[in-house]
Amino acid sequence: MTRWISLTLLLTAALCRADGIVLPRTIDPASVTIPDQQALISYADGIETLAIETRFDAAGSEFAWVVPAPALPQVSAATPGTFPTLRAVFAPRIDPLPWRWPLAIAAAAVLVILLDLLFLRRPGTAGGWVSLVAGLVLLVGLFLPALGKPRGVGPGPSSPVDVHERSIVGAYDVAVISARDPTPLNQWLTENGFAVPAALDAPIAQYVREGWFFVASRIRRDAAGRAIMTPHPLVMRFACAQPVYPMRLTAAGVTDRLSLDLYVFGPGTAAAPGLDLASSDAITPARRALAGGHAITLAGSSQPADDGSKPLNLTHAGLRALTAGATHATKLTGSFAPADMSSDIQLSFGPPRHVRPWVTGHDNAATAAIALALAACLLAAIATIVQWRGRVVPAHARRSALAAIAGAGLLVGIVAFVALPQISLVAGQHIWRARSDLMLAASMASWSDPDLGEPEVRTLEALRTRMRYWIINEPSLMEHGYTEGDGPEQYHLTEDVGCWNVVYTDA
Repeated sequence: MTRWISLTLLLTAALCRADGIVLPRTIDPASVTIPDQQALISYADGIETLAIETRFDAAGSEFAWVVPAPALPQVSAATPGTFPTLRAVFAPRIDPLPWRWPLAIAAAAVLVILLDLLFLRRPGTAGGWVSLVAGLVLLVGLFLPALGKPRGVGPGPSSPVDVHERSIVGAYDVAVISARDPTPLNQWLTENGFAVPAALDAPIAQYVREGWFFVASRIRRDAAGRAIMTPHPLVMRFACAQPVYPMRLTAAGVTDRLSLDLYVFGPGTAAAPGLDLASSDAITPARRALAGGHAITLAGSSQPADDGSKPLNLTHAGLRALTAGATHATKLTGSFAPADMSSDIQLSFGPPRHVRPWVTGHDNAATAAIALALAACLLAAIATIVQWRGRVVPAHARRSALAAIAGAGLLVGIVAFVALPQISLVAGQHIWRARSDLMLAASMASWSDPDLGEPEVRTLEALRTRMRYWIINEPSLMEHGYTEGDGPEQYHLTEDVGCWNVVYTDA
């Protein structure tokens, strides 16, 4: 069977938890900590989607994770790369600081002329000044560009507890339950092997009185010693009049302050009591196209909007499915003490806003600092000329003024370099290396030669197995260490009619 192999490159830009309480098994009691929480909330047409990724920092072999929901939820699994990609999408934008070159050249040129007038005390000729400026521009062109190169781096009446659904969702054994009385609910959890601390009695009773449902998930691991494990995320969809993030159960499992990050998708900029706005931006709409007679959804281009902002480009298929119907994305952050978590967080949406943190490369920051230092020297030189107008200034005063001008520029440059938010930049060519390497691995994996014992690859699983073999054993591929997954800097395989696709997500 002949198949084409295509490579798709997706360009995208902690501890992850949602609300709930992690409970140890009664038969294997252990300490479980909840240092912080992160979750995705999407709200459209009266339906809330709550995606959560849990990281257990605990001892024990089996854990229960209980999350309340205001209405009967539908529970499904998300891919492991969903939250890493989400964090990459919300990462600060990289600003190259394009103003640094014009400012540096203009400030340096004018500064040379002013220093000529100020200290030589004779009018320079136009030709001399032009020569000085031309030499300076040539020097800047030869020296400073090197600094800009990136560097690598419904309960029924017959039962006190109703089990609405019981299923295996990925790695989790999930039960959706409800009760009309908190005591039977606690008994159900205990009878199913989970220890319920006394601190949960009050919040469980409140949720039961308000008619909430509970998603009780449990997962088992082979080892019982203390370790950190991160299973795949869970997704819960339920109807609600206003998006909500439940917190009352979490308070029972927190002994210190809890850091909370919420990624909220909806019709505008989200807000919630106790949470600060960290980022807010529009989402690039998807576009439809025809390929082989079939309609497919493509991620939109991340072109600047009319106001100069650059909308978030959600190329990740899982994220697009979770946030369908939303036009805006918001990141909210906060820190809560246990006493602050006596009520759930109610979210609201306001007018869309563009709030996006930014960083720049270390080398961009260096050239920007040089530009600002030259500008400070320019302003100091102008101030000196104005102060000395019509006066005869001795030589020692001129030397002192020159030192003061240089000191002012140096101080401004150092402060600017320290103050500019910076990040190490990796050379952009690595995505083309990834494309070349993965196409090589896919070609070697799909190649067959019966005479050499290489059978024809007929299934996607066979292609996956052979690609792993070549990536591990081929020296040119081992160096990068490609891994399979749907997160940043990972590849995954998909299958279309007559075609296998190798999809690589760039960080």
